[in-house]
Amino acid sequence: MSRENLQEILAALVPFAQSQLEDSGHCPPVAASLDGAGDIDLHMPPVGVGGSAEDFVELLKTALRAGARSGDYAATGLCREVTAQRMDDPSPIPALGVHLEAPGESLEFFLPFVMEDEGVVTYGDTFFGPADAEIFAEG
Repeated sequence: MSRENLQEILAALVPFAQSQLEDSGHCPPVAASLDGAGDIDLHMPPVGVGGSAEDFVELLKTALRAGARSGDYAATGLCREVTAQRMDDPSPIPALGVHLEAPGESLEFFLPFVMEDEGVVTYGDTFFGPADAEIFAEG
């Protein structure tokens, strides 16, 4: 069941992140949680709050961990702009990266993109990679 939960999180986060990237030229960190009833909520730092993208990532991770510890979440995802590398090509590429996690399962999803001069975004082929547990980690 966790694989299906992760797919649902991905299906909620990626289109939202793409719209942010296409509308404003960047995607601020955004998270999603899936509860036991199958409902998905998006989580974003409040508008007007200052800080770096990494500050927002840590804020979102803290909130997701609290929900995971309390048993409110069956799966989570955290999306942000990253620099990724494919296993077969060591060249770094910009991508939307999503850390997906459910109890006992975690992975990274990458959607490479190129921002053209005219503000047009072109997407490459998606790929996955391994990830350490950060939200549902024991202890």
